Amino acid sequence: MTIRATKPWTGVHEQMRNLHTLGLDIQWEQTRHWLQAVGYYRLSGYWHPFRVRFPSAAANGKVIVSSAFVAGASMKNVAALYEFDRKLKAHLLSGLERVEIACRSRMADVLGARSVNALMEPEHFQNSSSHEELMLTVEKRIQRALDSSDPVALHHAATYGGDFPIWAAIEFLDFGDVSRLYANLHQADRETVAEWFGWKPTKRYPDAKMGAPLMNWLQHLTVVRNTAAHHARLWNRTFTPTSPKKLPMVPGLEKLRGQQDKIYGTMVVLGQLVKVTSPGTTWHMRLQELLQESFGPIDGVRWEDMGFPPDWKNLPPFVDPEE
Repeated sequence: MTIRATKPWTGVHEQMRNLHTLGLDIQWEQTRHWLQAVGYYRLSGYWHPFRVRFPSAAANGKVIVSSAFVAGASMKNVAALYEFDRKLKAHLLSGLERVEIACRSRMADVLGARSVNALMEPEHFQNSSSHEELMLTVEKRIQRALDSSDPVALHHAATYGGDFPIWAAIEFLDFGDVSRLYANLHQADRETVAEWFGWKPTKRYPDAKMGAPLMNWLQHLTVVRNTAAHHARLWNRTFTPTSPKKLPMVPGLEKLRGQQDKIYGTMVVLGQLVKVTSPGTTWHMRLQELLQESFGPIDGVRWEDMGFPPDWKNLPPFVDPEE
């Protein structure tokens, strides 16, 4: 791989001239403002879908992406795609928050029934080394809360001498911490938590274990959460493939087939989890409205770039499984 020299800095005027030369319509009155407020580099990920593509015989048919833009590409559409992605991230985070909190609560109940200090006791976990690493993380999270004058942390430090029962300590963990904690539970405890979310064996496969599939998807949701929380581009990102194995046993996930590496699979799984966590929720309906109103009208982008099948509107979570 050839190492290239870093590109020189360019000002907004030169950036606009370059985009115009490459065929992007920059007549929109807010073009300059977007380049100043968001930045050329960040926006480049959003005008990438509007570039000319063609197969290359020299690259065995691999699609080559040109620097030039397709006819009709405009900064206004680039900004619309950016806004859609921003709204999508906010909406997914609102669902991820509910799942994260429910995971904390279920694990605190399952382990707390045995011991108020279960989080600190290695016998409740599969791998002692992983448990030790997580305990260091727990200490850091609690210290972070104390340093920021979190009232719950300060209360326990002052009232109980810094002794945090599992239901209090677990509240300071991040989504990634929660995912790792779940992964290290004993199998029976993982199954108990998974069953609460509706991930349980069917009569046809009564011995199926659903804890491992949920563990894999919680790890995936952690990546999605971090991508959204750190304001990175999400809408067409390709993730490490997550297996849909055993998911047909879960009501609402029967139609999810093949390795899932796009945000559509995320939406389906998250939609099922949110419906269980928040009965009567309209989260999935608001997601569909967002997709249709903010993504649908943008010329030059494709539903398949997010992994959507043609009949997605007739599939869960956008319709209930029994419909």
